[in-house]
Amino acid sequence: MRAERTGPAPAVPPAGESLRKAADALVRLVKEHLTLARVELRKDLRRAGKDVAFALAGLPIALVGWALLMVALALAVAPWVGAAGAFAIVGVMNLGAGGAASLFFARRLAGDTRPDLDETTKVLEEDRRWLQTLMRSRKLDPEAPLPHSSEVATPR
Repeated sequence: MRAERTGPAPAVPPAGESLRKAADALVRLVKEHLTLARVELRKDLRRAGKDVAFALAGLPIALVGWALLMVALALAVAPWVGAAGAFAIVGVMNLGAGGAASLFFARRLAGDTRPDLDETTKVLEEDRRWLQTLMRSRKLDPEAPLPHSSEVATPR
């Protein structure tokens, strides 16, 4: 014998409830994207901070070595142009090299100001495709209920 289904047919949620669920899902989606962006920015800043710390750790030793090297260079040139001339030549060379290096790295730093949000961009693109699919299916069947919040794919 066949078991007959008893009880009322499953109710289709009213449009207002479906709209509320869709709005809740959209709010949660935006919050999760903002959280992901914050995590990625924090990770980038931590990495940049570590790089700066390691770069600065060896700076005092390098400066002492550089100063001694420049004194030795000036003393080597001094027999031909005198002590004052030798130190002036070495000083001008250092100013030129330091200015060029500063200019180069300042331009490089100015061009590298965008944070790396690759993961956020990827998830936003997935969500855009999901919303387009959802909107297409709603156009085909406007009475179809929106997915419940537990059925909505959450970003990773």
